[in-house]
Amino acid sequence: MSGSKSVTPPTPKQAQTLQLSVQRRSASFSAQLWYSFRRAMLQQARNRATSLFEVIVGSIAGAAIGLSAFAAEGQHFRGVYHPPFDVLSSAVDYKNAPQIGLLGAMAIGLSTGAAGVKVFGDEKLTYWREAASGHNKYAYYLGKVLSTLFRITLACFHFSVFMGVLSTPRMSFHSVFAANLLYYFCIYGFAHCVSMVTRRGDGPLIADMSSLVIGILGGVAPPLSRPKSWHMEWLWRMSPAVSPPNCLLFDFADSRDQTWFTEIYFAENVRPSGYLYQVPLAEVQTGFSVHNVKLDMWYVSPLLIV
Repeated sequence: MSGSKSVTPPTPKQAQTLQLSVQRRSASFSAQLWYSFRRAMLQQARNRATSLFEVIVGSIAGAAIGLSAFAAEGQHFRGVYHPPFDVLSSAVDYKNAPQIGLLGAMAIGLSTGAAGVKVFGDEKLTYWREAASGHNKYAYYLGKVLSTLFRITLACFHFSVFMGVLSTPRMSFHSVFAANLLYYFCIYGFAHCVSMVTRRGDGPLIADMSSLVIGILGGVAPPLSRPKSWHMEWLWRMSPAVSPPNCLLFDFADSRDQTWFTEIYFAENVRPSGYLYQVPLAEVQTGFSVHNVKLDMWYVSPLLIV
């Protein structure tokens, strides 16, 4: 059109000057983190029904796992007696203790995956708009993650209480709660990743099904020795429920494969019976160890997922 003025694009120096000006006007990282955290907490306070529903689901899941092990009456391990009483051994049970860990991982995954997707899945447009305006992406992410700590802890507490009261494991409650809480954080982190790469409507289902597969690939059924014969060990290694067989930072007593979450339950339920049963025989049969609880807790730590 005649008479119209053409717009001259900014030079690289002008664009850099404009970007620096925007950065100077933005708040500090700590301030952005605080505002993101406060906004997320306010959103949760206005939507208390969702948090309450998450607690109820966690309680039901814990009760279901507890009822599945209620018939054992707290005796989740029976092994071979120490000599000379080993000839009297009967009804050896090496499967009950690790199965509690397997069922617990599956229950946590199914009850938590969908809730973890909603943390970021419902705010993609908000995230991209604020990121384009200069908001620090790490501050936004950390603020949202920190805002979920209370709801995760509360849901895990109810899950652990119902599970512990009904299944009556030999392990202490603080060990049960610590292992479950760390796994809660891991599933939440995994669900966050799912929400970033899937559509809003597909995220909850994909997160739940993926968490279920992760729980199954924990090395209990089938044991890790079976996938090796199938030449599919790589699939089990992709699961965060399986720890690496070799680690440069630690010196393992042997090269057996070890799983962290299930191994915690196995070790804490089996080790107190060491005065009565031959625990090393159970370790050989199951592939789990009773001496790596602290290391297993480290593997389940969300810091390793990040």
